Amino acid sequence: MRNKILRPRPGQSLQIDDLAFESDGGPFSAYIRSDISDSTTRRELLRGRVDFVARVPVPSRSIRKGQIISRSDIKLTELSLRKLGSDVIENIDQIIGQAAKRNLRQNQPIKASELRAPIMIPKGTMVTVSLKANGISLSGTGRALEDGSQGEVIRVLNLQSKRTLEASVVGPNHVLVALRPQLTVVANR
Repeated sequence: MRNKILRPRPGQSLQIDDLAFESDGGPFSAYIRSDISDSTTRRELLRGRVDFVARVPVPSRSIRKGQIISRSDIKLTELSLRKLGSDVIENIDQIIGQAAKRNLRQNQPIKASELRAPIMIPKGTMVTVSLKANGISLSGTGRALEDGSQGEVIRVLNLQSKRTLEASVVGPNHVLVALRPQLTVVANR
């Protein structure tokens, strides 16, 4: 491939003829025309590729699984739209304060599926289990059987009864059991 430079004469400019491209990017071609003299015109074929880009947030360094992401962990970079999937986060505010579900690589786009709310109760942690119903409050001790974030429902082992129950994470090392409404069946005799 030869590189040619077309230079317009003083007071003249280059002209673009026969431009062909796809509106969503990809290859393009065009002829560039330059008047060399009053009687001579030179045309050169120019081919290339149009690549649309978006400014997206990416990790400025590697981020480990479970780490809460701060503003200093993120930078904006331009990436080809062809490399971005539909799940890639484009707004930095959707990333800050979230935790990584898996290790995130430096300079790689972040997908929504790779983030979660920060873990408030790690799996295996001892928790206070509270139950409140009809003006009665009970509490006991349990062990979290899975990680849990604020508001998530997790499985907890009741250490006294050895039963597994589902409870909502309401604070650090604190879960709340919600009683399911019981249906009352009345039989006619």
